[in-house]
Amino acid sequence: MANLLQISSAFGKPMESVDAVPLVERCWDHLARLYEEQGMSDEVASVLAAVADGYPFPTNLDNNPPRNEGMAPESEQDSITKSLVEKRGREEAVRALKELVAKSLA
Repeated sequence: MANLLQISSAFGKPMESVDAVPLVERCWDHLARLYEEQGMSDEVASVLAAVADGYPFPTNLDNNPPRNEGMAPESEQDSITKSLVEKRGREEAVRALKELVAKSLA
């Protein structure tokens, strides 16, 4: 029965993953404009949740160690949020996201 439902874990981490880089490349200008107008509104948070993973595992902890303020490494959502707060352009935001993805690989 579990196989039919495609249950991936007891914690609800889906088996599928979304490649956030092309999504961020396509929607960055709109997302940055929304953030400028509304701050971290529900709408901006919903876009972040849709395009990027907020759970930073699996990752290579040697390359992507936990941050000082938390027990987990930076997630894709953290990286995009940081880029929004720092008002980065599309190229810089995408470069930071690609670096995070590369660090996460084993």
